[in-house]
Amino acid sequence: MNQLAYAVLGIPSIIFGVILVKHKRISPLAGWLLAVNGLSCIVGVIGTAANSQVLAIGSVAGGALFLFSLAVIAVRIHPGRNQDR
Repeated sequence: MNQLAYAVLGIPSIIFGVILVKHKRISPLAGWLLAVNGLSCIVGVIGTAANSQVLAIGSVAGGALFLFSLAVIAVRIHPGRNQDR
């Protein structure tokens, strides 16, 4: 059930990731990480349904990618950074 929720949340992650890639001010890297996170979560639930342990790892990889993308976003929007903008 948890992996199904991650797969459903993978869809907005892909959409928001694509928006971030096009929005150069924050970080295209964070956008790519979010988009790949969404895809990984969807692959993870497919792997669980297909009883494939290799594909099911996609959910774990998606979680790691999500954390990395949050770190990139946090660094880019930190208030002490780029004071002249």
